[in-house]
Amino acid sequence: AMAAKKGRSLVIELSSCAKHLKKEDSFEHTQLTDEKSKFLELLKIITELEKVQSLKKSSDNSTLDLKSFAFWLNSNGFNSTVRFASSLPEGNGVIAKSDIKAGDMLLQVPLKVMLTTKSALETASGKIIKKEPALKQLPSLCLALHLLYEKFNPSSFWAPYIQILPKHIPMALHLTLDELKQLEGSPRLNECMKLINNTSMQYAYIFDLLQHHEKEVDINKFTFAEFKWALSVVMSRQNSIPFEGNNILALIPGWDMCNHTHGEITTYFEDKVLDCYALSDVKKGEQVYIHYGPRPNSELFAFMGFVVKENPNDFAKLYIQVPKDDTLLQRITLLKQFNPTIVKGAVEINLQNVQSTNQIKSRDIQMLNILAADKPQLAELTANKDQQQKLTPSARAILVKAIEEAIAKYPPVEPSNSLIKNLLESEKALFSSLLVVTRSN
Repeated sequence: AMAAKKGRSLVIELSSCAKHLKKEDSFEHTQLTDEKSKFLELLKIITELEKVQSLKKSSDNSTLDLKSFAFWLNSNGFNSTVRFASSLPEGNGVIAKSDIKAGDMLLQVPLKVMLTTKSALETASGKIIKKEPALKQLPSLCLALHLLYEKFNPSSFWAPYIQILPKHIPMALHLTLDELKQLEGSPRLNECMKLINNTSMQYAYIFDLLQHHEKEVDINKFTFAEFKWALSVVMSRQNSIPFEGNNILALIPGWDMCNHTHGEITTYFEDKVLDCYALSDVKKGEQVYIHYGPRPNSELFAFMGFVVKENPNDFAKLYIQVPKDDTLLQRITLLKQFNPTIVKGAVEINLQNVQSTNQIKSRDIQMLNILAADKPQLAELTANKDQQQKLTPSARAILVKAIEEAIAKYPPVEPSNSLIKNLLESEKALFSSLLVVTRSN
């Protein structure tokens, strides 16, 4: 009882601190070495909360049982030409049972076995979701709540699936203070702090809701660690599928054990069945990969727990200040036609790994030209709607400066976390490549 009371008190503190941080939106100015930082206060509350809640008996006594999982799938309409395996370089994955040709059927997964925002309404979690209109607007949260309800129910239809889900996903949500410090210099640091803060707010919101529905769920099982686990599973595995004229979010057992490689989408959903086809030829006993879609490393790192070296979908995020002089209003007016993201007076520019500045997107070229223009050039840009599609010398100069400043922000110390190390190496390589291109052509 004492632990439960202390836990409730800490959740209130967590909510208050997270709301303050969101209101102030000062993440990019947060110093992780500043003991008075509000974000460090949030991390301390989280640590204390998890310590108090860990005194309760864990609900997780599951073991990895791929045979029972496969039996459950096959008993419910699942078809495949693969088998499931563990202890692969990526962890779990799927292996070809025999030689497979590109375009051959790999998996067929019926809607029946999927955990969806639709099944969430039809099971125990639906009693809360239906009563809370605001929750219905947050489908990922609904799916996470659904997953936890089923995890806490030992007789759940989805128990064989839930038991083989990873116990820990090394994504941004679980980063420690030491690991966050290793992200210093990267644009990902700000994003990770916001993710941790938003998750804290969401947990406090759901915790408060569940206190009014204690007949339906044991509030003591709904710990912050359990919530982060469920949210990690959902964020790393959820997919949008069509259903009766709308889209619903789904966790797709079996298919979500396939690991990622570069290629094209070979998965389709029709007539309440997901069909997945081979991306390439695969020999018997080899691992089968699928393509998750064109995702940059920022997204893979935050929500999937891995990064891809030389990711063709990656981009470099730069912020270039709008000059605060008597041309400010004129520049902002010109920039508005491109619907830019402006953060604290700086325009966000996202550059992919191009081989020439001529390959930079027209929108970004024109915004850079506006940011770098002098008064006569601004007057010409205002009068002439057909802006030039090449970087002006002054635009090239501010782009070079912005890239150099971005590279200089990275500390010389190599991160001890291998995932963060891979992320930073890929970011710095992309910035360096862009710098060479911008300087030369």
